[in-house]
Amino acid sequence: MQALEFSVTSSNPGLFSTQPSISRAGTLTFTAAGTAAGVAVVTVRAQDDGGTANGGTNQSAPQTFNITVSTGVVATAYTWVGGAGSGSWHNVTNWSPNGVPGPNDSAILSMGTVATTNAVTLKSLTLAGASLDGNHTISSSLVWSSGSLTGTNVLALAAGSTATVSGTGSLSYGGTLRNAGTLTVSSGGLAGGTTARLENLAGGVINYTITQTAPLTQAGGWLANHGTFNKLTSTSGSLIVGSFVTNTGTIHIDAGTMVLTNGGALGGLLTNSSGQVLQLDASSYDLMDGLLVRGSGVLRFIAGGTYTVPTGATATISGGVQHLGGTIAGGGTLLVTSNSSYVWNGGEISGSGSLLVTNSGQLQINGSVTLGRSLQNYATVVWHSGTTVTANGNLTVNNEVGGTLDLRGDGTFLADGTAGTRAIVNRGTLVRRFNTGAATLSAPVTNFGLVDIQSGILTLTQPLISQASGQMSFTVSGLTPGTQHGRLVLPTGSSLDGTLALNTAGYATTPVVGDIIEILSHPSGVSGSFASAGSYNVGGVLFTLESLADRSRYVGTSIIGPAAVIAPGTGSGSERQIRWPASAGANWTLESAPTVLGPWTPVVVPTVVENGERIVHLPTTGTRFYRLVPIAPRPEGPVPQ
Repeated sequence: MQALEFSVTSSNPGLFSTQPSISRAGTLTFTAAGTAAGVAVVTVRAQDDGGTANGGTNQSAPQTFNITVSTGVVATAYTWVGGAGSGSWHNVTNWSPNGVPGPNDSAILSMGTVATTNAVTLKSLTLAGASLDGNHTISSSLVWSSGSLTGTNVLALAAGSTATVSGTGSLSYGGTLRNAGTLTVSSGGLAGGTTARLENLAGGVINYTITQTAPLTQAGGWLANHGTFNKLTSTSGSLIVGSFVTNTGTIHIDAGTMVLTNGGALGGLLTNSSGQVLQLDASSYDLMDGLLVRGSGVLRFIAGGTYTVPTGATATISGGVQHLGGTIAGGGTLLVTSNSSYVWNGGEISGSGSLLVTNSGQLQINGSVTLGRSLQNYATVVWHSGTTVTANGNLTVNNEVGGTLDLRGDGTFLADGTAGTRAIVNRGTLVRRFNTGAATLSAPVTNFGLVDIQSGILTLTQPLISQASGQMSFTVSGLTPGTQHGRLVLPTGSSLDGTLALNTAGYATTPVVGDIIEILSHPSGVSGSFASAGSYNVGGVLFTLESLADRSRYVGTSIIGPAAVIAPGTGSGSERQIRWPASAGANWTLESAPTVLGPWTPVVVPTVVENGERIVHLPTTGTRFYRLVPIAPRPEGPVPQ
């Protein structure tokens, strides 16, 4: 007789301390491994000992079945009744049913004061009126509607857990609330004591969805965010954070304002939706290496605050900043880069570090401010009207290739503050525009790039040193300095070189020979001269550069174009027509006289242009002689200094 045996394999051997087997009698045996739980797919083949001679087979086709292993633990919901009168979590008679909640159980606390002496792990906790002290870990859910966490212990929310805080008032805690799951504060707020610590671990999420102004911890506490902290829902309510804040994760303001009021060390990502605000109050904050500010909302600095970028650190602005006051300090780099708008309305940017503007970053100077560190610009810096930029200590404003230093103000840029050496080095574009008033630069300027004076009068109190590669351009629409063309006033020690150009595309008046466009004033004289300064046809008048000891100007020297020759007069009835080529330009005056010897007087009638000719329609009364003469030069008046 042949003997039969069974070959048994398992897809989940970790479920068993003794693997499944089947005896010759067909009995299945196995031993589960401790508290392991799960499903194993078991595969069985029957095999006899008869061999496979003469093409025979001794093994059956595989058959499968499942073994499900469970721990056998039944979760219990325990309600605190305080029957023992001791307040001890570990006394079985304090609970209904009698017992002590374990790792798979839930606990409901709605009365009394409850304290633990040993660390406790629970599946879920409902805190609805009791005071709880001790170390607790929640693996699944926390519902906190009233009551408090007392003492200085830890309530930990495990990864994957959820917690909801929804009190009618602020719920207080004195120890550490540590979150690795998802914590939602939907009403009331959290009021931590002076020893309170709210820790949001990496991977943890805290959602504040409160619709009114609410607190988060109190002075002396600590908010440590290493995960994601979201302020959601309310655009009107403010979240007031009264603790020192450490951030290496993400703080996101999607609605309303979040106010930090007790200092902090801010790294990670700060991001705000459009119209929303994260405000740092009048305390001391470190802007740590790797800090990134992003979004179309704003990070706000206010008066009295000190915001330090430590030496070796780079704080990056790639979103909105509203600098209303306070001081940026430290030896690190404040980087204003792509998609940013740093609006500087007040306060100071100082320290031994640098202020760096790159890519599409924008630094908008909208108020009277103090600059106490060097500025390096590869993008856009705009100085607006009605403001003064005061310079403290030693600093250089480097406007690099591709950078625009846009001077729209009518005050002083780099006015003297504390003692120091200042300089402006321009390799990009330094432009004066959108303001017809007067402005002052109080630092020496070395120009390798373009100085573009479009409007207003710009006065330098320190020398301009033009390099061979430098360019200077003036936009001209008329003869009046400031309003119709820009003007640059230079002090003693200035030197000229490079290229000079006029932009006359928008010239709005009719020029005549002798007109003067005063572009440069240098009452004490300058050295050097422009290597290239072209002549310009402005409305049919040739303007050429005239360099005098105290000024440089363009003067209309001659009429450009064909001679203006009168065609034979034509007409009929009571009208006479006088014609001459329109190509001769508008720099001619038609005069008439009763005889060829005069007296000659201007003909003051409208001129029309038709078919390439200028035409004057005159009455036929009497015999008249006509001639064209160049328009007389305007008399030169005093030049404003």
